[in-house]
Amino acid sequence: MNINGVECESAEYYDVKVKADPYIYNSECGKIRNQIFLEFIKDIRFEFVIELAAGTGVFAEAFLTERPNLREYVHTDFSEIANELAAKNLSKFSQVKIMKLDVYNGDDLKILSRYESYPGQLVVCSSLEHFPAGIDLHIFSKIPSCVHILVCGSTFPITVSNSHCHVFKDEKYMLDRYTIENKLLTNVKIKTICDGAVVAMYGIKI
Repeated sequence: MNINGVECESAEYYDVKVKADPYIYNSECGKIRNQIFLEFIKDIRFEFVIELAAGTGVFAEAFLTERPNLREYVHTDFSEIANELAAKNLSKFSQVKIMKLDVYNGDDLKILSRYESYPGQLVVCSSLEHFPAGIDLHIFSKIPSCVHILVCGSTFPITVSNSHCHVFKDEKYMLDRYTIENKLLTNVKIKTICDGAVVAMYGIKI
């Protein structure tokens, strides 16, 4: 499908991919990313978490295992199969809600302001590379000020399958994009992991 002039795979592509390998997101790099994410926010108390393009719930499980008293965790993905697997994988956590993400089709992302008046809100997106450049800025624009944000982008080039639509080539690129060219984040922490394959970032929305 063409989004903002960039060819990207549809939700159906991910349905097939996840159905073929339900453990596709349980990678060693994913575990490292989760550890770094949790380290970035270890001293911050949260009540609500919203995760975008959350796959099968790997980060949610890691987060909720450490913080079982969270009030609500909203898991969203554009793959129905991934959401079904996430519901199964996260069934022991009563505070989890599963929702379809439809940002490709003009989703207004009202969910991101759902708890705008509440303290302790965190937005997570560990796969920004699956959104074309521009969609990431649309997502950031919908996040209220003072909300904590965890994001991750792959440095891999756009793949033959087009599952990577946006290359986050290094830390400088992410810092420039989210703190200089677009003044979106403050209190930033950033780290390159997985032998340079991934850049993980934390910040607070300005």
